[in-house]
Amino acid sequence: MQQEKLQELIETHLLHLSVNGDVESKQTIDWHRRRLRRFVRFVGRNDLDPLKADTFVLYASSLRQGRQDGRPGNISVYTRRGYIQVLRQFGRWLRKQGHTQDDLYESIKPPKLPRRPKPKFITMEGMAKMIAATEKPRDRAILLFLRDTGCRTSEVLGLKWCDLDLDNQSALVTGKGNKARTVFFTQETHDALHDYRETVPNAWTDWMWWGQKNGQKMRPLRYKGLRSMMLRLAEKAEVVGRWNAHAWRHAYGRYMTRSRCPTRVLQDLMGHASIEVTMIYSYLDDCDLREAYFEYNPYEEEDEEVAHAAV
Repeated sequence: MQQEKLQELIETHLLHLSVNGDVESKQTIDWHRRRLRRFVRFVGRNDLDPLKADTFVLYASSLRQGRQDGRPGNISVYTRRGYIQVLRQFGRWLRKQGHTQDDLYESIKPPKLPRRPKPKFITMEGMAKMIAATEKPRDRAILLFLRDTGCRTSEVLGLKWCDLDLDNQSALVTGKGNKARTVFFTQETHDALHDYRETVPNAWTDWMWWGQKNGQKMRPLRYKGLRSMMLRLAEKAEVVGRWNAHAWRHAYGRYMTRSRCPTRVLQDLMGHASIEVTMIYSYLDDCDLREAYFEYNPYEEEDEEVAHAAV
């Protein structure tokens, strides 16, 4: 099969992912495309049939043999796992569409990941400093919303006013896999959203978050604009360490866990498909474990008289 034909199959596969709602983000589609391009180059360079299981195995093996860009070192296990997961998904699609009768993806397994380090999050103090540094109603409202909901950047930027229920202090966000869930926010955030709404177009179908004016017309806020705003506020507030929106999401999982929110509840609030992912976000350090140990230990506050009686 020619490389051009394989590339056509890949583009059709990516179109199916997008149309079927399996992948919503254009960035994620591009991420899939970049990883599958390496497979196309490998097939063409070695003159292999991409619809054979052996080709999948050889390609997976080649990922262990270093980078293609000439830089020293091997591909990390995390990157290699991403390449293989994308390839397996493509293999499933090929079989489902009738392009092959073989289970191409069954012949390779993603590498096991080492134990992940604790998540990197912005501290409560850092969040408070950035919120205090805001001057615009929009900036204050969006930071408070991030703090209270732990939403992904795409979920926040995808909101319209029809998704917001101020009376019940909640919002309906659409996450990965086009799955909707309800998130909640505090009275402080309610008031900030109410004040901000008066400064921007707020019809039922209007976007919630707006960027700078382009001439006389306002533009919906996008990822680059949100990142620039948060960077500016982090520098102004002299926040050290992580400050971006994902660091606020990590902080949400962290501090909700420290407040004894059950992991199963937190999973639904954060929109995780797997509870294992929630457990990563809700990492507990030694200080947290020590505090919990002495809070729940049944012997720590045992009456001395009872202890003697038991002897």
